Amino acid sequence: LKREEHLAAMLRDGTAARDRLGDLVRARYLFWELDSYLRVGLEQYGVDGNDFFANGKEWLTAFLDDIPGAAITMTLTEKGFRNADKIWKGNDLRDADAMSAAIPYCDVVLTDKYVAAQLARSPAVTRLGTLVLPRLRDLNERLPGLIASRQLAAS
Repeated sequence: LKREEHLAAMLRDGTAARDRLGDLVRARYLFWELDSYLRVGLEQYGVDGNDFFANGKEWLTAFLDDIPGAAITMTLTEKGFRNADKIWKGNDLRDADAMSAAIPYCDVVLTDKYVAAQLARSPAVTRLGTLVLPRLRDLNERLPGLIASRQLAAS
């Protein structure tokens, strides 16, 4: 939470470049969330860290975006930082953790209105095909269509 609050303050005072927000979010995710796992994984395959990072920004962006849970977390984080008035709370981090675990593995995810709105039309969610809804009654409305589409796919 302190890291998020610190970056939010830097974005407000201009010491962090708002126009590079996507890059900042991805770099922070790579450093804070994947660092130790990445090192172990690279070592197992005999890949040097310098070689990995030498692939360049576009490749690294695609790499991170191809990790479903990472893509969800980064989407929620970036959208949160785009709102300059947002006050970061611990629940924002818990929401990102929960969504990054649920969305890649579930057909339907119910969450609060704020998170559902942040993920609406997100390429990460669209690519996974998960239906993210803010209200249980929305599921009731969509359930017949979901069942019909699954039955068609199965036949």
